[in-house]
Amino acid sequence: MNMLKHYLNAVKNTCTEIADRDSFLYALKRIKAGKRDGVYHLARIYEDGNTIVHKDLACAYALYYVAAEKGLKEAQEHLTQLKLLLMADEWQRAKATIHNLQAK
Repeated sequence: MNMLKHYLNAVKNTCTEIADRDSFLYALKRIKAGKRDGVYHLARIYEDGNTIVHKDLACAYALYYVAAEKGLKEAQEHLTQLKLLLMADEWQRAKATIHNLQAK
């Protein structure tokens, strides 16, 4: 195994905080730049959870909703799947979050 591949694998397997931080910052940077996929990337982070944010399906649903409104088909697919997983209280929280996001 070459040395570069060895280091990349070692970092990938043990430094999740750095990877999580970078993906979170990437999503925020895309949102700030007005790119429509930024909200989608942030939704994916909330759907899975990581060392920066806890898994939050209601928040993920709301963010996917906003991304779907911006025309991202991938977001619509996630909405369909997540709606089946949300409990009643999560659904209410998702709707409130959508309302807050749209009020901007």
